[in-house]
Amino acid sequence: MEREKSFACCGLACCLCEVGDCRGCRGEGCPQETGCTLRRCCLERGLDGCWQCEQFPCGELMLQRPRNRAFLRFLRDRGEAALLDRLEADERAGMRYHHPGALTGDYDDLGGEEAIYRHLRGL
Repeated sequence: MEREKSFACCGLACCLCEVGDCRGCRGEGCPQETGCTLRRCCLERGLDGCWQCEQFPCGELMLQRPRNRAFLRFLRDRGEAALLDRLEADERAGMRYHHPGALTGDYDDLGGEEAIYRHLRGL
């Protein structure tokens, strides 16, 4: 885990990204950053991420994904340090953010937004 990468505006865990030289969404190093409407929106509004937006969740496609929504809810409710701590503990316990060669991982396998959010809260 690279805690300094933290989280993308959309709730993706840049701290767990496996792309070699990426500095993360907010570190201005993501290969996708120039075309990302959520990143642009957050920058224009002076927000670190969608979890700080009064309009969350909006209709953006990335915010329809259960993992993103659960992570963003947790970020809004508990903050970045708490989610970093939780993901680090999960990683030590063997949870994978991404399955090998896939964009999904163990969090996606938990069964939807509410199940992921409950897991993050330790319920």
